[in-house]
Amino acid sequence: MSKKTVYGNGCDEIRSFEETSEAVLEEKKQADHVMKLKPAPFAAIQSGKKTLELRLNDEKRQKIKIGDTIVFTQTETGEPLRAVVSDIRKYPDFEAMYAVEDPLAMGYTEDETADPQDMKQYYEEKEIKKYGTLAIEIRRIDI
Repeated sequence: MSKKTVYGNGCDEIRSFEETSEAVLEEKKQADHVMKLKPAPFAAIQSGKKTLELRLNDEKRQKIKIGDTIVFTQTETGEPLRAVVSDIRKYPDFEAMYAVEDPLAMGYTEDETADPQDMKQYYEEKEIKKYGTLAIEIRRIDI
């Protein structure tokens, strides 16, 4: 393979074809996943209080791996927030998840009662039965 020089990511630095290919492969290993969040859960992750993101284990979420990053976008402002995935726990449904996971980590406050029925506003029962659910443990990182 002959060495070509290319400009990397719009900067003035010139890298060889091999160096550029390695950089692209490394970026893919740490692939970003994009998810939308309403203002309250977004703020809870931003403050560090919410460390579990609860989702359906559908085809899109099945691609998430430990070490990946998720970019959460606040639905009203479009503000981004980046988090790294530190663990993923699978459950058959939200009831099973809520029985073992920490409500504070899920985003509930001390004076709120954690209720798996809360997730019905986002997901239909038939979807939950088909795919199961995920507790995605995250740690906020700066963008």
